[in-house]
Amino acid sequence: MGPLPCLFLVLVSSSLSLALVPRAAAYSEYSCNGTTGNFTSGSAFAANLARLVAALPGNASSSASLFASASVGAAPADTAYGLALCRGDVADPRVCSACLADAFARLRRLCGGDRDATFYADLCTARYSGGDFLARPDDNSPVINALDVNGSTYYGWDARNATSRTLFLSLVGTLFSEMAMYAAYNSSAARMFASAAMYVNPQLPTVYGFVQCTPDLSRAQCWDCFQVLQDQNRRWYDGREGGRILGVRCSFRYEAYHFFQGMPEVRIGLKSDPSSSSAPESQEKKRKPQLEAQSRNSSATEDALKLWRIEESSSEFTLYDFPELAAATGGFSDENLLGRGGFGPVYKAS
Repeated sequence: MGPLPCLFLVLVSSSLSLALVPRAAAYSEYSCNGTTGNFTSGSAFAANLARLVAALPGNASSSASLFASASVGAAPADTAYGLALCRGDVADPRVCSACLADAFARLRRLCGGDRDATFYADLCTARYSGGDFLARPDDNSPVINALDVNGSTYYGWDARNATSRTLFLSLVGTLFSEMAMYAAYNSSAARMFASAAMYVNPQLPTVYGFVQCTPDLSRAQCWDCFQVLQDQNRRWYDGREGGRILGVRCSFRYEAYHFFQGMPEVRIGLKSDPSSSSAPESQEKKRKPQLEAQSRNSSATEDALKLWRIEESSSEFTLYDFPELAAATGGFSDENLLGRGGFGPVYKAS
């Protein structure tokens, strides 16, 4: 078994910070993966790596997908493989190029002669390796659990109350699921990402989220990558006000503030401008026509929100996770369908 990856957290101030959230310091994480050995200055691999990292920022920023991957080298032992991706909401190619150039430069300094290294910044992801990770689209490593270190827990729920915690975990799971579905199957193939905003009630802040896949994945591969993140989210999430699961092929981020550019593609529980207030969907007069046209609130999700609101006011109401319901109803089969109620289909347990 090879050496364990070296993970570090770096807090930096950067001119690339989003104008939307000037109060939030940009941060980055990197991993000197330690999986393919080391190289020495002046070697063939060092020369190939230098050519690779010099080309990738420009290649990615000039692409419609803000993504580029490449390999440099004739001999397999000396070939350098790389990947560069900017966040899907970045509008300025110069911002993309600057983020990637900075990421690769930092990696070269921080990881020295390591042949495999990854850098995660707010606006971009950069990786190079002496191994052909590009041939393994199902490999999302290195995956880093990046919960907001200094973030407090949500003030709208009591950590000692199991029901409330289950409720909030379900909300975060629904936010992720809706974004994952949109990014994998409804987004542009050039930039496979989705942003979202969710409103539940006045006691909880509007939650904002963002997911993205590298656009060289098929839609099915993107969806499969998100499912692994969903499982990791269930294990790692502890109720903080924000956090990320960072991976090379797909990633997830959520915060209690509007951290991405533009309006969200996915809105849950609200139809007005989510950046202006935590407004419920009943405020029909304030919603904008263009937001309504982009809205992707499914009836199933809206029904789930109604159930969650009922649970908050009733100690006798129990909320089950989706996998538990699917197992109990035989995959929601017609054989277990009893009829329809006020919230939709009614099933008996299989």
